[in-house]
Amino acid sequence: MLLVNLLSTAVALASFGSAACIRDDPTIQATEPKYLFIFGDSYTRTNFDIKGTKPSSKNPLGNPAWPGLTSSGGKNWVAHTITDRLVSKYNNDTLTYNFAVGGATVDRAITGSSPKTTVTEQVKIWDDNLKSKPSYAKWTSSNAAVGVFIGINDIGSTYMKSNTDEILTKVVDKYFSLLEHLYNSGVRKFFLIKVPPTNRTPLMRNRGSATVKNVTEAVTFYNNYLDKKTIKWRGHHSDLKVKVVETHAAFNTALDNPTKYGSKDNKCTNSDGKTCLWKDSYHPGIQIQKLVGFQVKDALRDIGIW
Repeated sequence: MLLVNLLSTAVALASFGSAACIRDDPTIQATEPKYLFIFGDSYTRTNFDIKGTKPSSKNPLGNPAWPGLTSSGGKNWVAHTITDRLVSKYNNDTLTYNFAVGGATVDRAITGSSPKTTVTEQVKIWDDNLKSKPSYAKWTSSNAAVGVFIGINDIGSTYMKSNTDEILTKVVDKYFSLLEHLYNSGVRKFFLIKVPPTNRTPLMRNRGSATVKNVTEAVTFYNNYLDKKTIKWRGHHSDLKVKVVETHAAFNTALDNPTKYGSKDNKCTNSDGKTCLWKDSYHPGIQIQKLVGFQVKDALRDIGIW
């Protein structure tokens, strides 16, 4: 399992922090729960299984058990990073259903890749288990939000093709058809995370300047089209609250100042997630995750979940 990832940094800690605050301080009364439904890839996953333990005020992430395990069995770093700052601020319970799976794309029929899962399939799981507002998740349009962080693998499997822009247009169009489906199911609050500068990952940089150029162009096209679709979608629904989360500033802040963030340079990798800015050649470590995580926290405030 990867370390808890970008989107989950804010989501998981706010969930845990708020519940912990309620449990540890008898003078604070628990509020009605809020719900987050998360879709995405390895940058987002926590290995949640809808068939396992469901999120609750005492265990807001459900499963795996808080604070999660790394592949080596150690405690996840997330429990020791920004908990204190969130615990003191949020007193409500935020229950998180995270359907993200490593390697996911929006829809395998578009990219021609063979990921373990797709957002299309993740939304189907949501339909089968949560759309009906079951007894264990009585969500409403006012107390629930959907978060999506997808596109990295869609770009990774298409940036070398001659019709990359055409494929990514179809990818984002499908993405928004899934969002519209969730809207029609009753969700009104959304936060969408842009693809980060994957052209700056060690993996892509090691492949040479031509790869960096193609990936840069693909990321720019994807994110710009995501912006355009969001504006258009917002215009179709007066009751829609949607926030697009920009990731480049967070990544570049750390990558342009590596020593400030505890790394000897912006190229090294370390599986501990701490001593380098990259956990591996394609996934960020703790410092970058924290920076993006706080942006997600702000987005949740802006759409009225926190």
